[in-house]
Amino acid sequence: MKKILWIWILPLFLGLLAGCGPKDSNLTEANNGQPTTLYVGGKVVIELPANPTTGYTWDVGEVDTNILKQVGKTEYNSSSSNPVPGQGGTQTLRFQAIAPGKTTLKLIYHRPFESNTPPIQIYTIPVIVVPLGPS
Repeated sequence: MKKILWIWILPLFLGLLAGCGPKDSNLTEANNGQPTTLYVGGKVVIELPANPTTGYTWDVGEVDTNILKQVGKTEYNSSSSNPVPGQGGTQTLRFQAIAPGKTTLKLIYHRPFESNTPPIQIYTIPVIVVPLGPS
C-alpha cells in the first residue's frame, strides 16, 4: 500500500516543485497588447521584425525600471546568411523581472536620429510581476 501511495505522491510533489521557478516568456509581434505574467527573477525575450540597415531600431519607450529591467543590449539577426543593405531580420530585446508590481513595457520602432518624428510602430505589453513563493 505504501509503495502505491508513493507512486502517486512523488510525481505530484515533483510537479509542484517544477512550477516554483521563474516563469519566462518568449514573445513575438503576435503578442502585441497581450499581458504577460512573470515571477521575480523571470525573463521576457521579445523578438520583433526590424531593419536597422535603414536606420530603424527598436528601443524602450516606457517601462518601470524598478520592476522590469533590460538585460544586455538589443541584438540583431539578419534573415539571411549573406545580409545585404536594406534586408530585414529580427531584433531581440531581453528583460528581467526584479520586483513585484505592474508595468507597461512599451517599445518603439524609430530612427533615433529623427527626434521630432513619431515612431512608425509601437509594441506594448502589460507586465505583471509576482513574488516567487510566499512573502
